[in-house]
Amino acid sequence: MCGIFLWIDRRGAVDVARAARALLVQNHRGPDNQALWVWDGANAERIERLAERLADGSLEGRRAHVVLGNNRLAINDPTPRSNQPMASPDGRLAITFNGCIYNFVELRAGLEAEGERFTTTGDTEVLVRMLALKGPDAVRRLNGAWAFAALDMAARTVTLSRDRYGERPLFFHQDGDAFVAASEIKTLYAALGGERVVDPDHLMAFLAFRKWPLRDGQRSFFQGIRRLVPGTSLTIDADSLRVTEDANNTIDHYLDGSARAEDIADDVRRAVEIRLRADVPVAVLLSGGIDSTMIAAFACMDKAVRDKVAFYTASNPGTVGRDLPFARMAAKDLGIELREVGMEIDLGAFDHLTALAAQYDLPVPIVGTTAAMNEMYRAMGRDGIKCVLDGTGGDEIFGGYKDYYVLTAVAGLIGRGRLGHALDLGRTAWSKRWVDRTMVLRYAYGRLTGKPYGSSPLRHFADLAHPRYRGAVAHTPFYYPEKNHFRQSLAENQLEDCLTGRLPDFTAYADHNSMQHSVENRSPFLDMTLAKYMRLPEEDKYRDGFNKWALRKAMPPVIDQRLTWRPEKVGARWASAEFFTTHRAAIRARIAKCDLLAQAFDLTALLQRLDGHAYETALSLDLLSVALFAEVHPTVLGEPGAGGDD
Repeated sequence: MCGIFLWIDRRGAVDVARAARALLVQNHRGPDNQALWVWDGANAERIERLAERLADGSLEGRRAHVVLGNNRLAINDPTPRSNQPMASPDGRLAITFNGCIYNFVELRAGLEAEGERFTTTGDTEVLVRMLALKGPDAVRRLNGAWAFAALDMAARTVTLSRDRYGERPLFFHQDGDAFVAASEIKTLYAALGGERVVDPDHLMAFLAFRKWPLRDGQRSFFQGIRRLVPGTSLTIDADSLRVTEDANNTIDHYLDGSARAEDIADDVRRAVEIRLRADVPVAVLLSGGIDSTMIAAFACMDKAVRDKVAFYTASNPGTVGRDLPFARMAAKDLGIELREVGMEIDLGAFDHLTALAAQYDLPVPIVGTTAAMNEMYRAMGRDGIKCVLDGTGGDEIFGGYKDYYVLTAVAGLIGRGRLGHALDLGRTAWSKRWVDRTMVLRYAYGRLTGKPYGSSPLRHFADLAHPRYRGAVAHTPFYYPEKNHFRQSLAENQLEDCLTGRLPDFTAYADHNSMQHSVENRSPFLDMTLAKYMRLPEEDKYRDGFNKWALRKAMPPVIDQRLTWRPEKVGARWASAEFFTTHRAAIRARIAKCDLLAQAFDLTALLQRLDGHAYETALSLDLLSVALFAEVHPTVLGEPGAGGDD
C-alpha cells in the first residue's frame, strides 16, 4: 500500500511546495519513498527527495497545472526502479497508485505475449501498461485492491479509480478552479487549508448507530469533502474540471449464478496464493476463527512459502481468550510457530484513543477492531512485517452473522418451500440465542408494515439538540444500517452489507490500523472471484446448527474438526464498559469541554440526563469518540442540509 495525492488547477496555479508538504503529512502510508510528478501543461518532471527540496527552498514559488504525489510502501519489486509516480514508456501516461494488483503476473504474461517488454518486476508497471494500452476499462481485468490517479498528458485528463470493495481509500474536493484528491483527509486539508466543517447529518448518524454513514453516495463526514464510491472511476478534464463518472466496475457486476459449494476450496486457495505475492516479509493473522484458519491453511500448502510467512494471533484477557486455544490448535495442525501479541489495553488509554482519532481523521468507534487491533499491527510493524493477510469479508460473503442474516435465511427457505430447513434453522437460532425476542419482533414489524424499526440511544436525547440541528437527528433513520433487511433476501442483505453496512467499516479500520504502522493489509475473501458465493442457497450458509456451513466444509482436512466445527468465535474485543466505569468522571469532563458537541447539543442538560440512564455507557463512549476527534482536529459544525442531496 501507499499514499496517493492529486492536485489539478485549471489556471496552472498548483503550489508545488504546498503539494509536497501535504504529501508528507501521510508519510506513514509510504515511508520508503516520496515523490511528485509535476506537469505544467506541456512538460513534466518527477521530483524526489521532497524533504530536502522543501528545506532548501527550491520548490517555493513553483506552479503547475497538475501534480501527482506518492508515498511508497515498497512491497513488490522494492527497488528504486519501481518508485512512483511512474510514467508509461512513451511518456504519455503517469500514475500514482495505492494497493496491489494481485493478478499482475498473469496480466504481465498477456502483455508480453502482445510484444510488451518490462523493466521492473512489480505490479505498478503492469498497471501503467494496462491503462496505456487498454484505456480506463482495463480496471475490469484487475483483481486487486487499489486507488489510483492516472494523468493522460495527451488527452489532458486525469482518471481516478477505486477497487470494488473500497479496500483502499480515496477522498477528493472540487471547487471552481481546483480538484484535489488524496488517500487521507488530513492530506486534503494540508493542501486546502481552512477549517474542517462537519456534516451535521453524519455527526448525528454516528452518534445514533456508531458507524460512519455511507448511504448517500459520495458524501463524507465533512462538508466539501467527497469520497470516491467503491468500484467507480472519475475522469476529470484538466482544463475545464468537467467530471465524468463511470460505475461499471462495482462488485454487484460480479455476482453470477454459477456459485457451487464444491468450488469454494479451490477459489479461496487461489485468492490466498496471489495475495502472498510480495518481495518483503509477509504475515497471516490467525485468530482461531474459521476464516483466518482457512487462510493460514492454504498459505501453508507450499512449504517453501509457509517457511517465509509469519503467523500472529491475539492473546486477549478474560473471556476473549477463548479464541486463543483454537489459534494454537491450528498452529499445531499446520506445524507453524505462532507469535502471540498481548492485547490488553491500559484502561487509562486516552492517549491511545486520541492517537487513533488523529490517524482515522474521524470519530473512532471504541471497539476491539479499532482500539485493540491497532496494537496487533503495531507489533507486526515493529517485527519488520510489511504485508499481512486477514480474514475480513468471510462473514459477509459466506453468511457468518448470527443476527438478521438468520431471519432472512429462514424467510428465504420458507419462500423456496424448504420448510424443514427453515424450521431447523429457526429452532437453532432461538435455542443458541443467535436471535432474541426484540430482533424477531423488529423483523416481523418490518415485514408487516413495510417500515424499518430503527432505534438508537440518541432518540432519548433528541430534544436536547439545539433547534437548528434537530432535523439532523430526525434524519438519522435514513442511515439505519439494517433499514432494508426485512425487504430483501439474504444474498441482497449480504451485498448491502458489503456496500454500505459492516464491511466498509472493517476495511477502513484495517486500512487505518495497518497504515499507521506502515503495513499493507490484504483480504483474500474480498477477491472478486468469491463475490458469487453470496448467491449460495440459504442451506449452504446455515445448516446443522452452524453458520458458514459450506465454507466450513471446504476447510482443508489438515485442520482439526474441533476447530472446523467450533460453534462460536469471540473476536477482537476491548474492555470498553470497564474503561467507562473506571474513568467515568474523566470521560464526562472531556465531553463537557467539547466545543463541537456544544454546537450541536445543550451539553449540560445532556450530561444530566445521561447520568444513570440505561444508555449512559454506550452513548457516553460515542460522545467521547467525537470529543477526542475534535481535540486533535479542530472543527466546526456545518449548516444543516449543506452536505448535499441524499
